[in-house]
Amino acid sequence: MDPFGITLLKYMKGGQVRLVIERDDGFSGCIDLSIFLSDYDDWPKYEKYLLKFVKGKVLDPGRGAGRYALWLRSRDSYVICMDIPPYMIKVAKMKGVEGCNIGNALSPPFRDGVFHTVQLLSGNLGVSRTYESVKRLLKKIHRMSVKGS
Repeated sequence: MDPFGITLLKYMKGGQVRLVIERDDGFSGCIDLSIFLSDYDDWPKYEKYLLKFVKGKVLDPGRGAGRYALWLRSRDSYVICMDIPPYMIKVAKMKGVEGCNIGNALSPPFRDGVFHTVQLLSGNLGVSRTYESVKRLLKKIHRMSVKGS
């Protein structure tokens, strides 16, 4: 099941939707879905700053609606997108993101030393849920990264 992808897809089609989240730490609230479809000018300053360091072949795991991939590709970056939920793939394709792959960053289908940049903005690291999962993810990213990048 993909509640986030389904909700974002309905939102993109003009539906009146609200996405309410409840985290393990007790926080609950509504997410403004427009941020996932926003243009570069509307992104937070820290995202714009971090994207200046992107280089070479880029992996964008958990890419959501694909806003980073679209922006990076408009600057001639080679970006491979990957996400688990099929509805998120539909959302990204509707936004014009090409080459979306269904896949899990914890068991990536890539060989060692392929990527110069692995983009993990927008809380992608947090979806790992546990400290052990985060460690596993970072080890996988390190393995997939070009040495010295």
